[in-house]
Amino acid sequence: MSVKWKIARFLSRSILGYEFNVLTFSQAGEDLVIRNFFYERVKNGKPGFFVDVGAYHPYQHSNTYYLYRAGWRGINIDARPNSMEVFRKLRPEDINLEMAISEREGTSTYYDFGESAAVINTMSSDYIDKLGNEAAIKNTYLLKTASLASVLEKYVPAGTQIDFLSIDIEGLEYPALSSNDWSKFRPKLIACEIYGYSLEEISADSVSRLLSSNGYQIHARVILETPKVNTVFFVNSE
Repeated sequence: MSVKWKIARFLSRSILGYEFNVLTFSQAGEDLVIRNFFYERVKNGKPGFFVDVGAYHPYQHSNTYYLYRAGWRGINIDARPNSMEVFRKLRPEDINLEMAISEREGTSTYYDFGESAAVINTMSSDYIDKLGNEAAIKNTYLLKTASLASVLEKYVPAGTQIDFLSIDIEGLEYPALSSNDWSKFRPKLIACEIYGYSLEEISADSVSRLLSSNGYQIHARVILETPKVNTVFFVNSE
């Protein structure tokens, strides 16, 4: 690496305000997209509020830990039994909820693939069929479910704008998002896991159509290591 190139990189990064080493905690660098979207706020130390549905772990594969380190606070939600014990230790300033989100209040079967594969735990039998991993199920639990709107109504502090919503619940993103009250809770940026190969296929997905009908546009996508699985970002266009 030449001295001139090093100087040019230093000057460009200094002008743009980018750090030399940016930590990423997400599964495939999603938090770098999030960081760049909210860059001015993060750079100026202005806090925001997030909701992380399917939070999994305080920092491993986390789309919100970068924001937490930057002074943001929010709500972490995960259905996995005992999942919130480590959240309460490592992210004590967040609201940490152990519950399942679906289209309505009721009960649903939770499929547990074991500690080493907990990232793919789901309540969607269709998603299991799609990935073909039924034989790997270790345990099943019957869990109570709640709508997204009811949870946000109860736990989002009065007058607080949700800046970022991350939702990754292995095939149940559509019923969860369809249960939101979009007239009241409108995150500026949404990250959602969507199964699909091409942008055309992703755009035709039920989640994309739902968010489009509620005033959101596709902003970016990150391709995950699992074939045809993406984290797709939507921005509020209204």
